[in-house]
Amino acid sequence: IAWALLPAILLFALRPVANVWAAHLVGVLVCISPGVTQTGWLAHSDIPFLFLIISSFGLLLRGCAEPGRPTLLLLSGVTCGLAYLTRNAGVALIAATISTFALLALARVLTVRTTLTRFTYWLIGTGLILAPFLAWNLNVFGAFHPYQMPPSDISLLKNIRTFLQA
Repeated sequence: IAWALLPAILLFALRPVANVWAAHLVGVLVCISPGVTQTGWLAHSDIPFLFLIISSFGLLLRGCAEPGRPTLLLLSGVTCGLAYLTRNAGVALIAATISTFALLALARVLTVRTTLTRFTYWLIGTGLILAPFLAWNLNVFGAFHPYQMPPSDISLLKNIRTFLQA
């Protein structure tokens, strides 16, 4: 289902920054790319994760561009949290979103106050999903991020670097 909906979610996410034809073209190219065609039809977490991160950024773009729409920022945070729950590499999405807000303030695209207000809405949405999960990790494993448990030896920073590199 996520594979079939990728073009639609790409159109949704790219529409604020690209024309309709460019967004459609990107959607088609993504759906026929080797990585997507090889894993898209399998019941793995790759494509749902991709769907969630594209959704999160699409909602973030709209929430930052349209004043008075905190619901979009809350939903962006919720989908970001769900992406993290789908794959640990979602921590890079959190880092990228925080960096996006920092750049909006530094580049003076939005005022610092506006940026902080919108970041707070996003953070609340993310916290709704992540707070119970992180509390469970702490209770069960004794750490918020037990990434170095067998069989994995990938650290939190390695997850972020690998995701951003990809």
